Amino acid sequence: MTTAADSTSARERHRRAAQRVGSHVFSDPVVASMAAVAFALDAAMLARRRDHDPELLAAARRGDLTDANTQKGTPERRAVDRVKYVKRKEARPGITARQALGHPARGDTTPQISLLVADPPRFLIIDALSRRDLTRAGRYEELVKRLENGRIRPADFRRRVVSWRPIAGHRFLSDPDAVLAVLEERRAQDKEVFYYDSGRSS
Repeated sequence: MTTAADSTSARERHRRAAQRVGSHVFSDPVVASMAAVAFALDAAMLARRRDHDPELLAAARRGDLTDANTQKGTPERRAVDRVKYVKRKEARPGITARQALGHPARGDTTPQISLLVADPPRFLIIDALSRRDLTRAGRYEELVKRLENGRIRPADFRRRVVSWRPIAGHRFLSDPDAVLAVLEERRAQDKEVFYYDSGRSS
């Protein structure tokens, strides 16, 4: 025969079980049990590396562990970081967690390189739309350096560059005197004479 004390004890056990699930309080003990199982399964899926303790991940998922009450480098903080990572992935399917934070992923941006061109403003920074464009711009930059250092004759520089096809719609500056004049002017103004950005995320 079930007494009033037994019923009270059972309700108390159910209430405590519900509290252990997290910030949510469930009046139905069956629902509370299902929620606890869901949290446990979620934590197990999050634990992809050995240094992620499923119990810590479950606590981070519930909100019991946060940046505010954990220290960097600890298993608790790693669990918090892992949960944040997965939430970012879940919130923005199809993109990386890094992209979800607003950072470009590798391949999102194209390499950029400076170039001296035949038309004003002479010095341009172009998007290298292909590896071939990047290679051609790099070869031109090497010839410019050789010209400036006297390791190639002006006539040879002109002869080699004048027949090159345009790059990104711009003709390479093949006039050696104009090339040297642009370099001298930019240095006098304390401006860069060469620029390159691989486009890769750091």
